[in-house]
Amino acid sequence: MVSSQNSYETRIGRFQDMIAILQTFPVYQPTNSFITNEALKKFVADVLTKNTEVITQDIFLKNKRDERRLLAFKEANGANLECVQACLDNIAHYVAGEFGTTNTSYKQIYSLKRRIKPTYVKKVVENDAPKRKATRSSSEKSFTGLVGIAKQVVQIITSLGSAYAPQNEAIQLANFTKKTAELDQVNQTIALALQQYSDVVQKRKDLYDGAGSMKSRVIMIRNYMSSFNGGRANPQYMQVVAALKGS
Repeated sequence: MVSSQNSYETRIGRFQDMIAILQTFPVYQPTNSFITNEALKKFVADVLTKNTEVITQDIFLKNKRDERRLLAFKEANGANLECVQACLDNIAHYVAGEFGTTNTSYKQIYSLKRRIKPTYVKKVVENDAPKRKATRSSSEKSFTGLVGIAKQVVQIITSLGSAYAPQNEAIQLANFTKKTAELDQVNQTIALALQQYSDVVQKRKDLYDGAGSMKSRVIMIRNYMSSFNGGRANPQYMQVVAALKGS
């Protein structure tokens, strides 16, 4: 995300530099509605808005994923002892202690627990390919899988009735059920946020590289500027090119 964001910010920065130069040329009087001074100002405002939306959505996703990671999985150093994964470990220990390791409920919980595959959050990588269909990463599947396992364990310990009475408040039925529901809700929030992130990224990409985009406007402007005496060797054209190159 960082390198991609820097690339977009560099491009709009140079585009703005070019516009500032164009405004100093009395001879810059195009009739093409895409490249008039007013049209360019409005276009830049749209691009800056989309840049902000991408950044805002990326920050929201990172914060939610940090929140979810702490709720879901133990840290690599074994910390975070009230997360869902840690609770599942303690539930298994409690059931084994109270009913024995040959107990059907324990075997079911143990089998479910072995399917947990913690996947720590990675940075959201912006995909510049023109794909509009969002796909779920292995990380997302891992968190969703944990919710499914936790829900099954809730059913198992519910079936034990009053015999399931741990002293550890974190794994008492009501509290563990609440924690499972909380993780499920965060998963749903992140799924929606991922779709929204994908949408704003695509909309911004369209402004940079799609029809009527920054890229196409640059081509129009360069063609217009090269129509003056001297063609591409005229000083105004060369200033425009230098601004676009950042030199």
